[in-house]
Amino acid sequence: MKEKNTSMRSTLNHFFSTRNLPIKWITTSCLTLLLGGLVFCQDYRNPPALQVSLQPSLGYKGGSIGEHLFNMDGYGQQVAFAPAGGRQISFLQWDVYGMMVVGLDVEFQYRAFSAQLYGRVGIPMICGKMDDFDWNTTRGHQTHFSTHTNNLTDYFMAGGFLGWTFASPDRKLLLTPMAGFSWQQTAMVARNGYRQYVPSDKQETTPWTDDLEKKYFDGDVISYRHEVFQVDLQFRITYNHNPRLYFQLDTSIHPVIGAFGYDTHILRNLQFLDYNMKGQLGFGAALTVGYQVIPRHFLTVKVDYNYLPVVIGQTYMKSTSQSHYYPDPSSQGGASHWFAGVTVGWKFNIFQ
Repeated sequence: MKEKNTSMRSTLNHFFSTRNLPIKWITTSCLTLLLGGLVFCQDYRNPPALQVSLQPSLGYKGGSIGEHLFNMDGYGQQVAFAPAGGRQISFLQWDVYGMMVVGLDVEFQYRAFSAQLYGRVGIPMICGKMDDFDWNTTRGHQTHFSTHTNNLTDYFMAGGFLGWTFASPDRKLLLTPMAGFSWQQTAMVARNGYRQYVPSDKQETTPWTDDLEKKYFDGDVISYRHEVFQVDLQFRITYNHNPRLYFQLDTSIHPVIGAFGYDTHILRNLQFLDYNMKGQLGFGAALTVGYQVIPRHFLTVKVDYNYLPVVIGQTYMKSTSQSHYYPDPSSQGGASHWFAGVTVGWKFNIFQ
């Protein structure tokens, strides 16, 4: 036992020797920050009248964007969400298996009033695949299919909220109705891949099958930009478990002001514009857990989901050599999307 204690003292003396000052400094600093956070953490029960916080974040998001085309002359398949008298003749499914998103939130709160601004930027990357389906027949069967690699070129999101907080007497429970506005843009390019088409003279009688001849693409095939402007009506419930740990649930509905789709069929030299699509309510939900690591600094983890059903508007088209779009009276365009993600953030409260 004596030899064991002597060995332990020798190890500790070596650890805290001058040769290990960097390790000693890091260990001492971590213990100081941890103990300081436990003793001097910001107390939710006595917040300052004015609070300002900044929260940078890094997230991982996945989902799918639907690009719909409806024919008003009897071609296509019947679907419940088609406009009156229309059928879905084409559907492009832009799958996003995963993209990295960098964000920043700025929040102001004065007593019960709060305001929040946020922005998100996606990192361009190969993010999934795009499948293209067509029903170019009056009988409703599928006639065309192609699949391509989906490449994210741009992702931007920005918005803001105003809210009013109602607190329980002990401030453990906070209820905050909020109203705001947001804009979201996703741009992608479908590259390479292959197509399988039923010959044009047999499309009315012969359905597509997966054993049709494959013809391969090399390079960019289709680009698409999906843009949505919407009002955000949100309700937030915050539960302060203790001065260090809180849980926050957000639920929201999103009346769509307008959505736009910009499609370029690169190999066909054609461009399509689905204009002013609206008429639906999107919805979303998010759960956030925050832990105060050191005074005024919170590590946050958020899981979120949002969904937009099919919105419909007028379709315009032109060749890539033309400067103006022209309406296509036989068609209407549509768009939809869903996204889910997880985000890790670091929230810093400027005022103690």
